[in-house]
Amino acid sequence: MAARWPSICAVLNFDEIRRLIKSGYAEPATGWNEATEQQWELAKHTVMAMAKAYIDNGVSVVLEVFATSYDFRKWKQFWQAAV
Repeated sequence: MAARWPSICAVLNFDEIRRLIKSGYAEPATGWNEATEQQWELAKHTVMAMAKAYIDNGVSVVLEVFATSYDFRKWKQFWQAAV
């Protein structure tokens, strides 16, 4: 999709950002706990900061994230606050 975008476009993959943590990585698939929540929120803030930086410089952004209907509302609120 992004490769055919009519302008410059970046794809930000939430899971790739989350997996930048190598030591102490908390895998959500094996259980949700305080460390998982902290890393999830950190990745969300990082992805949004990256998206804002791209958008501020005229680059379109596609966010590739897992979002339930509840998560989608939180992402939308977070996005509106970030841009």
